[in-house]
Amino acid sequence: MPPEPVDGLPILLRMRQEQERSNLDEGNLWAENTKLQNDLNKLKQKERKMLQADNLVQKQLLYSEEQRYQLEAKLAAATDDCHSKTKLLDESSTTFGKASVRLDGVKFRFRFPQQRTRIYQPQQGNEDSGKPSVSNQA
Repeated sequence: MPPEPVDGLPILLRMRQEQERSNLDEGNLWAENTKLQNDLNKLKQKERKMLQADNLVQKQLLYSEEQRYQLEAKLAAATDDCHSKTKLLDESSTTFGKASVRLDGVKFRFRFPQQRTRIYQPQQGNEDSGKPSVSNQA
């Protein structure tokens, strides 16, 4: 006699149920596998997009750094030029001041070529006032 099944079902029926269960499990696994493959493809697409965006940002950063260095060089050149022009302006101002003083002296000599020297002498008759009087000598 064949052994009695534990749950009271014949062996063929139990084998069929287990096969259906395994087919169902296999179907679920295939569906999950397909879903995971789709998710993987989506993640790969996102990764490619992120790499493209990262490359774009890196290129923009390099371009910005190059521009920064160029602008810093221009700033340094402009600063040096400003300092040299300031120094030249100071020197020119000093030279102009000296020339102006000499010109004023020359103008004064030409304007008053026959000016007489003034000598301070006490006024006659007003000796105790303490104020000197100015007289021109020939």
